[in-house]
Amino acid sequence: MSKKAGLSNKKNAESKKRGPKSARTGYVARAALMRLCRSGGAKRVGGDVYERLVARMQAMVEKMTLGASKFAEHNGRSTIMEEDVANAISKISF
Repeated sequence: MSKKAGLSNKKNAESKKRGPKSARTGYVARAALMRLCRSGGAKRVGGDVYERLVARMQAMVEKMTLGASKFAEHNGRSTIMEEDVANAISKISF
């Protein structure tokens, strides 16, 4: 039997497994973000826009999560539910 290149044993193969890109923290697919820009009406999007949008999106998600967790705690829960997010979004001004 021949071994596949780069995978000398089972332990090595298991250590190289990675989750999907969507599971990585701080990652937003550039193509997906550009599709969102186009669906919002932009015909062309400059290269530096991606980094600024990602930074702004992270800040917005942090605000929403903080607000939603406060709503969940106020209701005696540790799990954030959909209504907590909806309430947090309505309280945040963008």
